[in-house]
Amino acid sequence: MILSILIIIVIALTAFWWGNQGSFSAMLHMLCALVAGAIGFAAWEPLTHMLLDADGLPRFVAQFAWGLGLAVPFLLSFVILRFLCDTLIKSNVTLPKGVELGLGGVCGAVAGIISTGICVIAFGHMQVPGDIMGFYGVKRDRSGLLMNRNSLLVPVHTITAGLYNTLSTGAFSTAKPLAEWAPDLARNTTLFHDTVDGGKGAVAMPGNAVKF
Repeated sequence: MILSILIIIVIALTAFWWGNQGSFSAMLHMLCALVAGAIGFAAWEPLTHMLLDADGLPRFVAQFAWGLGLAVPFLLSFVILRFLCDTLIKSNVTLPKGVELGLGGVCGAVAGIISTGICVIAFGHMQVPGDIMGFYGVKRDRSGLLMNRNSLLVPVHTITAGLYNTLSTGAFSTAKPLAEWAPDLARNTTLFHDTVDGGKGAVAMPGNAVKF
């Protein structure tokens, strides 16, 4: 599966890179990814509705609004947080080489899992064909029952969704936690394409497009 291989390569390269950069730098990178993910999920629905209701945007934006609403704030906040860390934190912490490699590699891998997990969730919420580079996930069979067609070798979207669902009722708790509003986020990443004509049906529209 192409997507699984790409994800494993990204996680491995991230772990290798940050393992060689040192544990303190890797930990900061992991924290940036963690906070950027929280910002992305917090801004997801409001930004998506802003895109859907904005005037003058191309019509195809509605097809990608739910994916862009998550990906854009995540990527922007990640870049800003990384810039702030690189600008404000001038010193480093030196540990034994083995600890640097091990702890740095773990932090880098966690950051890689979060980043790829959010990317998979975001791409899964765009109007694309029924698979994501060979990844089908949960699909409806001919009888209408939901079946798990296949899964990722490293289920980064499931890990990421579970992490932020837990944090939304814990360290990052809010009055409207992600765990309450999107309890099946990982499964819905592929079910989002469960529309007519094998996923060709529209998945979003402006708020004023329909009147009752």
